[in-house]
Amino acid sequence: MTRGDRIALGILAALAVGRTLTFLVFARLHFDSDQAVMGIMAIDLAHLRALPIMVYGQTYMLGVIAWLAAPLFAVFGPSIALLKAPFVPINVLAVATLFGLMRWTAGLTTVMSAIVAATLAVPTVIVSAAFMNASGGHVEPVFYVLLLFLLRRRPIALAVAGAFMVAHRETIALALVALAIVEISRAERRSAALARWTGTAALCGITLVALRFLARWSTNYGGMNASFGWTDDVLDGVSWLGRDASIVLGLTPHDVHEAGLVLPYVEGSTGSLVAAGVLVMLAIWNGVRQRRVWKTGHQLGLGVYLTLTCVFIGAAFAARQMSHDTLLVRYLLVLVLLPAALAALALSGQPRTWLRVTVCASLVWLVAVNVVANVGYYRGLSAANLRDPLDDVATYLQASGVKTGLAPYWVAYNLTFRTGGAVHIASSDVVRIPAYQDELYATLDRAVSIDMGPCAAAKTVTISGVRICKP
Repeated sequence: MTRGDRIALGILAALAVGRTLTFLVFARLHFDSDQAVMGIMAIDLAHLRALPIMVYGQTYMLGVIAWLAAPLFAVFGPSIALLKAPFVPINVLAVATLFGLMRWTAGLTTVMSAIVAATLAVPTVIVSAAFMNASGGHVEPVFYVLLLFLLRRRPIALAVAGAFMVAHRETIALALVALAIVEISRAERRSAALARWTGTAALCGITLVALRFLARWSTNYGGMNASFGWTDDVLDGVSWLGRDASIVLGLTPHDVHEAGLVLPYVEGSTGSLVAAGVLVMLAIWNGVRQRRVWKTGHQLGLGVYLTLTCVFIGAAFAARQMSHDTLLVRYLLVLVLLPAALAALALSGQPRTWLRVTVCASLVWLVAVNVVANVGYYRGLSAANLRDPLDDVATYLQASGVKTGLAPYWVAYNLTFRTGGAVHIASSDVVRIPAYQDELYATLDRAVSIDMGPCAAAKTVTISGVRICKP
């Protein structure tokens, strides 16, 4: 590694750390009950009260962040910031891995590799927030997609790691398929490559089945299942794919508040759409021009793998039967790797000077627009000085000696975690922790009702706009 490589990695790491730490400052404002469930798992694990393999109330998605946060909770006590703290090194590792792949696998220069990796170091505001979301499977799949390419020549490690990744977020199976297609088609002896990949797939499947079997001993296993059904309205799925993909990449102006962020702020630009369009055209043109070196061109192999992965995930999103809304953008976060994929294709071989300059300019535009948007949103949050009312409610419940209560899902587990698990609030709709329901029924005469509708005037307490019905 040259001095320039070390400097570039340092700058990229600083960008990633700066972005993630800034979101940690405002962590309480970007926190919901889905994330709180992961936090409760970490509390239970830190006190050795439970074995949370899968996310509570689910039969899929490993509780990886709960495992990473549990040691921090055991030493320092639970907090929203500590729950999200493991995402800081995960974000940095993902950016560093992308830089390494571009620099030493694709063979790009240090400067160009750094510019490509900067698209991941500073994504759009919505992606920046999602990459610090603890509900599971947001930034991790992006890191997994990159890591799989590093393991492509190690069948056993690839199979075992791949099974773990698929158990964590099932869409990683599409990345494994994309990698198999690329590697088999590039092999000198395709029959041998096919046999090797068949063995890898078998071992991966066996490991995945073993993980699923082990998961049945997970605390609070059951409830929501991962499912995939084909949509009967493909045009609607494609429409939502275009909308959400443009949000991930910032290709059109959109208000981040519509995607769940607390502050209204418009990011994205038509200039980014033009830049992305230029990258697509150059990637296609140069990729076709370099097809004769398909088996030996490292840039082509990496670029096609990342592109195929993005295409497969996009196609699965459009083809899946589901009630679409803007919050489902989380299923497309891997598309943040698309600029890197296109750059690898466009710069394969011995690109001409004009092509390198054009690719560089397009990437710099995407990064610059994201930098401006992130800084603007952070400044807006700081100036707004917003306060989450659930903090005040949690403080009141603890001060009043409340131990149990009932609230809607999006309030219940959020409050439970904010009290450090001292107050167990059962959910009135989606039940992820059945034990809380049992505790509620056993203490109805002492339980509170929160945000559940009107109650007797003498029993009503309003804290920061949240109505609490005392027992």
